[in-house]
Amino acid sequence: RGMLIVDRWSGMSPSAELITDLNNPSDYGLPVYYDVCTEASQNFRVHHSRCLRFIGRDLPLFEKQIEQYWGMSEIECVLDELQRYDYGMAGVADLISRANVLCMKEPMLAQMLSGVNMSQQQLTDYLSRMAAVSQAITTNGILAVGEEGEVFSNSYTFGGLSDVMRMQIMCLCGASGYPVSRLFGETQSGLSSSNEGDLQAYYDNADQERQQRDRPLMNKLIPII
Repeated sequence: RGMLIVDRWSGMSPSAELITDLNNPSDYGLPVYYDVCTEASQNFRVHHSRCLRFIGRDLPLFEKQIEQYWGMSEIECVLDELQRYDYGMAGVADLISRANVLCMKEPMLAQMLSGVNMSQQQLTDYLSRMAAVSQAITTNGILAVGEEGEVFSNSYTFGGLSDVMRMQIMCLCGASGYPVSRLFGETQSGLSSSNEGDLQAYYDNADQERQQRDRPLMNKLIPII
């Protein structure tokens, strides 16, 4: 008759009755029935022998019971590492924008900010003057300072940031199971370096997942076909 595809959020809930047949170890401890509610508001119960269960990554027993015998989402496995990588890239971008800061010495700065012997109008004029100075400074701009004033540049380097970002990339690849060459499109550099080993490990891992998770389901479906 065909196949009806549903998920845990579209009206499919497992029954409280569990499989206790020890001669069926692949389904032991799982729900016997599944109650399904279709988009046409049809309600019916399906026996587990008529279901192909794709649950995601398997969970420990107690957590699996809390999740009603569903597994972990593939996105959930990489979400924390992806957020760390996103924060790291945002931090690097912020550091680049602050890499070269132009500073100006003002001998009377503390007195002017404290308000001693200074009216509110003088303070407003000072702040307006500083705002005008910051807007006037360009790549080829000219800045006039007083006799005791001084302008200097405060810059720093980014030593070690590349190593940190590389470590975050490796953690993200490890959580997702994808090699760097496939997830980021980055090839290894060097005379004798290639991506064949990483890709082969990825293919072996994918084949192992097919054998463990998909083959039992196909063995149930193919004889029917």
